[in-house]
Amino acid sequence: MWHAELSRKEVLEIFLGVGRSTFSSLRETHVIRTQHVGDLYDVYWPTKPTPFQFLPTVIVTPDDGSALFAAVNSNPQSITPVSAFSRCFTREEASAFFDGQTSLALGDGERDVMAILAALAMAEATALSEGRVGLRQLTPALCKRTLSYAWGRAIAVGLPGKLLGEVPMRWISSYSLINPHNAQGRSGFRETNYAVVPALTVAAELRFGIKPHSLPGELAQALLIGAPVAVSSLWQQLSTPFVTHTVDLALLAQSSREERGALLQSALKVVKEQNAHENLIAACAFLATQVAPASLEHLALLSETGKTSILMWYALYAAIQHPGAVLSGNGALGQRVMRDISVVEDPVSRPSSDVSFTELKTLERVGIESFARRSGHVGELEVELFPLVKSSFTVPNRKTETRVEAHAAPPQAPQRELYSQQLSPKEKLKLALGNLTELIAQLPDSFDGDSHSKKARRR
Repeated sequence: MWHAELSRKEVLEIFLGVGRSTFSSLRETHVIRTQHVGDLYDVYWPTKPTPFQFLPTVIVTPDDGSALFAAVNSNPQSITPVSAFSRCFTREEASAFFDGQTSLALGDGERDVMAILAALAMAEATALSEGRVGLRQLTPALCKRTLSYAWGRAIAVGLPGKLLGEVPMRWISSYSLINPHNAQGRSGFRETNYAVVPALTVAAELRFGIKPHSLPGELAQALLIGAPVAVSSLWQQLSTPFVTHTVDLALLAQSSREERGALLQSALKVVKEQNAHENLIAACAFLATQVAPASLEHLALLSETGKTSILMWYALYAAIQHPGAVLSGNGALGQRVMRDISVVEDPVSRPSSDVSFTELKTLERVGIESFARRSGHVGELEVELFPLVKSSFTVPNRKTETRVEAHAAPPQAPQRELYSQQLSPKEKLKLALGNLTELIAQLPDSFDGDSHSKKARRR
């Protein structure tokens, strides 16, 4: 690997195609420097640059990189976008990836969470379709266009807690930049955003061995470690609103499917009629996993409640209890999604995405539509939210797209209860992300192998 310290002007000249292939500071090296102080860019090539192979693979920027991206993209003769050819790190990101703060090898705990997140991506994809796509019509491509998928990628690469907490907002911002009309007008998009955050929070708690902050999270943890007494106790607490007598899980498992189905219908009726608390929604979702174990076949039935979060809890609980069966159904769709989530690229390799998040924001000023026509897939843009953390987004067809701003529901007066119907979508999302921020504060800043508490798992 070769390294050079360059000014912004010299880096700009490289992407104009007129830069020199030799620089006075060019040296061979075996490490990525992260502690450099000053306004120079640390630029790296896999082999000694030549006039034919002069684009670097890694650039460590002294700032967030937006100044460089703006300068390069403002020239029509430039090789753009920069982040499609060179993986750009801020110094904070470079320190996280190259100073031993991240772990690119998945342990048992991470694999458990990858299965959960693959199931969440499937449930989220059906929710985002607003009834247009069922479980049997899902594809890996649709699942890659979810926040759950991006969150899984972030966990797979070992993104430190501080950066992990920014993933949801970067994903939402990317969607809004690429699909501004849909983001403003589609209630399903807004609903799914805040509904998926609690389940993602629980997945992170399970990954890092943090005691869950909610009863639904405690139930998930008890299921994961195989604690039947705790599962039974938590079920009793969660199911109180819709059962008139104690329902023992062991007896429930021995009852007929019709009896279990009748109890589920009773629970769904309560969820539909009431301004349901999240605990009640999670209890109903868990009950659905007992009616038809080892599958996600009740996604369509649960979606009739109009509560997106019930789909997320259902997928989470189902994947914890029967990960193999859940992921292997529907042509092993979940297995393929988990495979894609778990793949980790070499940090010093060339990026495979179309653009980075920071450069995408810069392109907003010059027009994303014209750039999107040069993406790797027709009608799709793959954005690297953080180095190695990527997600796909659908690029709308401007000729057929209809404006929907006039149909957007007016915001409601905010209330304190997170899942109250009185809250506007924006307020709900703010509160949900606020809860996620509290979790992030407890996450480790490094992955030294001791941050994940290893618990005995059910065989």
